[in-house]
Amino acid sequence: MLAVCLICCSCKKEKISEREKLFDATRSVDTLYLTADGTEIIAPGTPEGAIVHPESNELAWEAFRSNNPDCPGQGSGDRPYLFTRPHPFAYVTDSGMVGYHSPETDDDMKKMEEYAEAKCPACLVSRNINTESNQTRAQYEAWCEKYVLEESAEELKRLAEEYEKLVRENQ
Repeated sequence: MLAVCLICCSCKKEKISEREKLFDATRSVDTLYLTADGTEIIAPGTPEGAIVHPESNELAWEAFRSNNPDCPGQGSGDRPYLFTRPHPFAYVTDSGMVGYHSPETDDDMKKMEEYAEAKCPACLVSRNINTESNQTRAQYEAWCEKYVLEESAEELKRLAEEYEKLVRENQ
């Protein structure tokens, strides 16, 4: 009986390990990052959504896009208008990593609340967020999503299929 339990438990650990590998692979696909001046960097995704530019030592943030059909932002070439959502308390540590300060004051908490809601800067020009309804605000936020590179979209699709297969096998 104990042997069956050990085999079964080790199978579950192995399956969980496979899920973790797929999750990590999904998070680390190539991602487009933008610095404050618009410099583009393609690098593996990070849990923080930010990297430190290897040459300039400045923060670069994941690129986002607005799917608002009336977004006034203009993309370049075949790309949509891209923007970032810089964390208000992020900084580059002495060791060249992304670090974060904790919000301490009421003003800091207000900055965090502002950051929590995804907003396209181009769409903000035509919005009046002080008077719009919660439904309108939610729609604008839903239109904002992480920009996915074409080659990464294919990899993410493949990883999602692998994950679904693993879940079906585990049922």
